[in-house]
Amino acid sequence: MEHPEHKKKRLLVVFSHNHIGGAMTALVNFVNSLDPRRYQVDLLFYELRGPVEGIRPEVRVLPPARENRLCPARFLDPAYLAGYLGARYLIRAKHNELLAWQLFSRRSCRYARRLNQKYDAALAFELGWPFYYTMRYVRADKKLVWHHNDYHAIGYRFEWDKKYFDRADGLVFVSRECRRKFAALHLAYRSRCFFMPNILTREQVEARARAYRPRLPFELARPGLNLVTVARIYFATKGLDRVLDVLVRLREEGLLERVRWLVIGKGDDLPRFRQMIADRGLERVVYPAGAMENPLPYLPLFDAFLLPSRNEGRPVAVTEAQILGLPPVVTRYASAAEQVEDGVDGFILENQDQALYQGLRDLVLHPEKLDRAREALRRRSYSNQEDIARFDRILRAVEQGGEGGDAHDFGGDAGV
Repeated sequence: MEHPEHKKKRLLVVFSHNHIGGAMTALVNFVNSLDPRRYQVDLLFYELRGPVEGIRPEVRVLPPARENRLCPARFLDPAYLAGYLGARYLIRAKHNELLAWQLFSRRSCRYARRLNQKYDAALAFELGWPFYYTMRYVRADKKLVWHHNDYHAIGYRFEWDKKYFDRADGLVFVSRECRRKFAALHLAYRSRCFFMPNILTREQVEARARAYRPRLPFELARPGLNLVTVARIYFATKGLDRVLDVLVRLREEGLLERVRWLVIGKGDDLPRFRQMIADRGLERVVYPAGAMENPLPYLPLFDAFLLPSRNEGRPVAVTEAQILGLPPVVTRYASAAEQVEDGVDGFILENQDQALYQGLRDLVLHPEKLDRAREALRRRSYSNQEDIARFDRILRAVEQGGEGGDAHDFGGDAGV
């Protein structure tokens, strides 16, 4: 019989839906890295869009929480109907997908399937629906919520979330800077804020990069600056639209023939992005490829990984590029300096259109800077499998009523 002290902890991890993107990669790596001798893990999605790939067999994927898309009772509920109509307005009139998701997620939780089991800990691995559902309807001794973004910079409404944060025992941030900014604005939660980076290993990334031989739909610029981006096509956060005006300026200087840009990803702004490319006559320079199940085989073909985001948390795609030897060229989002040593293993540009133009122009004219960055990348390790131990310490601190913030030094960093 198993001794009570060694009994597995029952964990529930809650997520929106299986999709292609950094948060999904982070989820898969997180649950796969948990010690199956210590944790019995259930994984609950709001909905499933095809099979869940890459999850180790010890993790139990539960039936999705979204049971009936056509449930008429929802539309007889004034609160649900108000949320539904409000979300449609935010998308169509305000082009604000994030607030629409935040609003509608709060209203739709009550019509999701409930779980009978009680857990030792429940983890909302995303804001939005996973957060609201976990805090309202999951039975668990302790509850934690993950922050993959810079909460206020990205545009969440704190007044909508406050009562749910009040119910959380721990707020886990994948970026130290995002944790610091949130705790500074909301001192009441400071002791509940923890840091834990997304888990990535060189072996996982390199295996995915070898999965197939990619075929480009265009010829690379040789010599030149060949850029690749893997991101959701959503201008408010990812900032892809402003690169197009940079390229127009480079064309005016006679430098455009030295540039190619492959953009991998989908999103609400993809049709607008394609139209903007056509309007500017950039079809032979910019190639929006749409979504790919596994884009990593393409990355080693390029000279640099471009992420011109207006705001970010700690994007997994940047670290994947570094592991594959591709220097990242990023704007200064909250955690940029945590991921990239500017001028050494990549380049951080100030988060302004003019700085983006100057930075890309400089790399077109001085490709030797990328050569030096690639050499630095070869000398460094970006794997962090060992950081899964942070979760053990976070959970122990939460169970024992300990503090996050800067009250403890776990693993050599300020805070958990």
